[in-house]
Amino acid sequence: MRITAYQPLLHYRQVAALWERALGETYPVSERVLFPRIVGRNTLESGDGLIALDGDCIVGFGLLEIDRAPINLGRPESVQALLVDPAYERQGIGSELLTRLEGRLRELGVANVITGGGPWRFWTGVPEDLTAATAFFAKHGYMANYEAIDLCGPLADYRMPD
Repeated sequence: MRITAYQPLLHYRQVAALWERALGETYPVSERVLFPRIVGRNTLESGDGLIALDGDCIVGFGLLEIDRAPINLGRPESVQALLVDPAYERQGIGSELLTRLEGRLRELGVANVITGGGPWRFWTGVPEDLTAATAFFAKHGYMANYEAIDLCGPLADYRMPD
């Protein structure tokens, strides 16, 4: 197993396939949503993401969102994504990716980190229905500090009340 820097244009397709293997059934994601968050955003710098490789196959992926705007100094940065191929779970890959991502933040002088914050987030925090992910982050010292509610519904027949 080898962990190395995520290179967005080189690794995008394999990370998209990893997402499908790890979360596709519960949280399918379109290229329209995935690409801007892990490739196209202007805040992404080399070292903000990592991949775990078994040979040439990406089996783990971790990505930070770091807001480098001076107006936001002191705001917590976030772990945007942490994925491990289901066939490779419980081998320490996720823990190693998280440890290295936290190390990157420490090198940048960041004192606080959360899961899923910032404008490029997939979720606000860790979804409750991803119980293994919730337990993983709790084991590593992360805890929910508020309840976020995402609501959606059909608008075809919606009428604005008077």
